Amino acid sequence: MFRKNALKIFIFSLCALLIAPIFSFKNIVANASEADVIAPRSVDFVYDIKNEAFNEVEASEITVKVSGVEVYKNGAMVTLDDADAMKGVVATLTYAKGSQDVSSEIKSKFTKVGEYNVTVSTTGLEESFTLKISNNASDFKGKLSYKTNDSTALTKYADSVTEKANGLKVGSNYTAPSFEPILNFANLDYSALTKTIYYAVSGATSYSTTTSSFDITTAGTYRFYATFSTDELFIGNEESALSISTKNLLEKLDGFYKVTLVSSGKQVYVSNHGGNLEYFEDEELENELEVTEADLNYERIIPIFTFEITETEPYVSANSSYQENGYIDYEYKNVSFDIKGSDLTVEYVLEYCENEKDINVESAWQVYNEVELSSSLTFTPNKKGYYRVKAIVYSNDSTPKTATTKAIKVSEKFTTVEFKASFEDWLSVNTAPFIFLCISAAALIGLIIVLFIPVKDKKEEKVVKAEESDK
Repeated sequence: MFRKNALKIFIFSLCALLIAPIFSFKNIVANASEADVIAPRSVDFVYDIKNEAFNEVEASEITVKVSGVEVYKNGAMVTLDDADAMKGVVATLTYAKGSQDVSSEIKSKFTKVGEYNVTVSTTGLEESFTLKISNNASDFKGKLSYKTNDSTALTKYADSVTEKANGLKVGSNYTAPSFEPILNFANLDYSALTKTIYYAVSGATSYSTTTSSFDITTAGTYRFYATFSTDELFIGNEESALSISTKNLLEKLDGFYKVTLVSSGKQVYVSNHGGNLEYFEDEELENELEVTEADLNYERIIPIFTFEITETEPYVSANSSYQENGYIDYEYKNVSFDIKGSDLTVEYVLEYCENEKDINVESAWQVYNEVELSSSLTFTPNKKGYYRVKAIVYSNDSTPKTATTKAIKVSEKFTTVEFKASFEDWLSVNTAPFIFLCISAAALIGLIIVLFIPVKDKKEEKVVKAEESDK
């Protein structure tokens, strides 16, 4: 009995030993074909290093090897010889040290298709990943999207939006923080994305566009969001271009939403006509659906961010950096200002300075009441010297803001020149026309003479000839 059991145990153990390598072999093959990063050929990509300990290491201490060949050392790419296997494979490679909030990262571009083992190391630290460079769009599963499910990242970004607006006043310029922390962009380099920012000033009913910043023109609530796109990632394949777009999405106060049917999960395409929402089952907006609120699910695709401008301190500047000369007794009209703010009171003053050497001395300018400054900022100088217009802008209890035009030089009286030309002067510049005029006049006179000369009757001519013959 014991011998039979021992034989069975031996046979089972032997089978297990024979089968185990098969399973192990299958696992090795599967792992070998899976890459940590898949990137298109000749497109910049980024790899975020997972080990946070690298955030303490300077780039000059980092070594990067690709398939065993050193391609980065001492803070720069290594100059590869013709004998090096990676010569002509790695086009660019840089290392950026991370921080408490951002991972250290490698940015690179490979120009040859294949799989590569990339190792990042320094004293006591090492991290490797498998990189697959592909020329096939079907290999690339990455997508471009906002991290709408990462509430921590979105909250942190919203806080940075508010922080950037602190201290801004009317007339300031607002620059949106980088969207990189709240985007998924398929291991692509952020600089490869084309960005368009849509912003609405307080009270606006539509969005304007910019690439990074916009002016603060009034106090109130400002809203903005951004869309992104890339060029085609695989040459000749237009569908490989990635994008984040608001097309056929539903806009709400906090962002743009993808709408799907509760019953099937299929996307519904939205058209907004002046607040009247219509839902369609196709992107061409041809087949309209009859749905209720209960039939729909909403997923935020693009967040909208807001900030407040509470300061109402006014802004004023002269529109022109140069003023044309003026003339005594001639109305001067070339004066205008750019004024921004709310609840403003504006006062305009005409000032005068006698000497050119003093026009840059503020105390040399005096209010000039001898000449009236009209509500349209026109005036008529009455003597030689230098004039300028000052705008003083008041808003609530804030300190008044002032701006002045450049000095307007008045050095002579305006005169109207009446020019009377003599016949000789006129003839000197109109000789040819005068000759043709004379010829035409002579021809006209000749024509008139011909028309009025009487024609003799032929019968009278015959009688006269007959009489002459009788004689």
